[in-house]
Amino acid sequence: MNPTKDKLLIVDDEIMFLKLMERIFQTHFDVRICTGGPEALELIKSGFYPGVIVSDQRMPDMTGSEFLSKSMDYSPDSVKIILTGFSEPKDIIPCINEAHAYMFLKKPSSELELIQAVRISFDHFRDIRANKNSSEKLNESVAELNLVKKELYNTISQIIHGMTGFSNEYDCYFYTKHTSYVAKIAKTIAETMNLDKQKIVHITFAALLHQTTYIGMPKIMFLHDPYEIEDSKRTHFFELFFNNISHLKRISILEPITEIVAQLWNHHDGSGHNNPYTGNRFTQEAQIVALANIYHNKVYKVLPEDIEKFQTKGIAIQSANETLSRHAEAVKYFLKKSVWFDMDISTVLHNLIKKKMCPELIPIASELRTTIPFMNVRLDQKTVAKEIKPVEVIKPIQEVPPDLEDTFILNINSDSIVFEKDLSSSALKSGMVTNQNVVTREGKMVVRNNVTLDENLIKQIKTLDDSGLLFGSISVKITSEV
Repeated sequence: MNPTKDKLLIVDDEIMFLKLMERIFQTHFDVRICTGGPEALELIKSGFYPGVIVSDQRMPDMTGSEFLSKSMDYSPDSVKIILTGFSEPKDIIPCINEAHAYMFLKKPSSELELIQAVRISFDHFRDIRANKNSSEKLNESVAELNLVKKELYNTISQIIHGMTGFSNEYDCYFYTKHTSYVAKIAKTIAETMNLDKQKIVHITFAALLHQTTYIGMPKIMFLHDPYEIEDSKRTHFFELFFNNISHLKRISILEPITEIVAQLWNHHDGSGHNNPYTGNRFTQEAQIVALANIYHNKVYKVLPEDIEKFQTKGIAIQSANETLSRHAEAVKYFLKKSVWFDMDISTVLHNLIKKKMCPELIPIASELRTTIPFMNVRLDQKTVAKEIKPVEVIKPIQEVPPDLEDTFILNINSDSIVFEKDLSSSALKSGMVTNQNVVTREGKMVVRNNVTLDENLIKQIKTLDDSGLLFGSISVKITSEV
């Protein structure tokens, strides 16, 4: 018996089938076999609590559905698979309902079907356990934390650092430590804006706490920002999000921190999801945490299209070029969504990136890897050569043209580099391409991002700028040969 293996129980009155199943699964699981329901119940009562139970329906003394129903009294979290020779729904459905089965397989089933069913069921079992443990820990924390009377920052810090441990299961889906990066980026933005010390502390704590709002959510919702998923899933996301906020709001000492986290998905222009706690209000503190969170998600979260391979192989890899490309896309994303945030806050983030004043906003120039905890990742040399792409080498720039000093690299092609440069309206030239939405201080759109400027547009921009209706410099794209 290996205590580190997941426990699998197989029940069937056919000895040959049991021996075959034991041989197939014993390498990966702690397998026990029983020839009937009474024997299996005694095994569970003795302390063997399986993650997955596979049971035949037709057995002497006790049917499979009767056994699985009784097993819930002793191992309620076990995921149940029922094997049945029935082919009609009217015969199958009563068995599934009585057994509280997660799935059924028709006999005879192929070896591949059984393996896939067991694997899927163990994934479901782990999700049940993770969500149950997280909910229990969160409820325990709420009960304990309501006893706290004095709102001291060192106490809040201990609480938040403890609570962030509940969401550690999500850490492996990032190439760098998510909450730490978001907190450092948010703190740097706040300090650059010269916000008062109390606000800076609240912002930092909110950045550390925000990931606990994902507790209990399906992974599909964690892997995407809510405004990137379909409407029905987005609605469900916010139901779970605000349910977690309601738990946090019960901790009175965290009230100003929770107030920030609750606004995380609001928008400055009021276009965000209806917020039952804060309405359309989107404070400076919340915008700063939101910007930091979105940036890190865009650059360092494992891409959704890579998740299946990641969960199969247990390892995900991102090259330096991929990080640089995702960083550039994140910058473009903020420009496209400029109306979501206050222009002054967006400008601070933009300047920190361009001037490289925040280490966490500088793309990491080395290969990044992340692995799934407790998964035994073994890659031989052939597998590595096949599955892992070689790191691309960025062609060095021999000399930056004088007119491109104080610029930021947006994209690197084989024969050219696209720079971003901030120019005054008087320096704009026909043929330049905008790298931002040009809007007035009142939020009125003048020129959209990625538009080629002509003389008429430039004249319009200059007139508005001379009247003090624009925010200042205009970001444009400039292409230079390597």
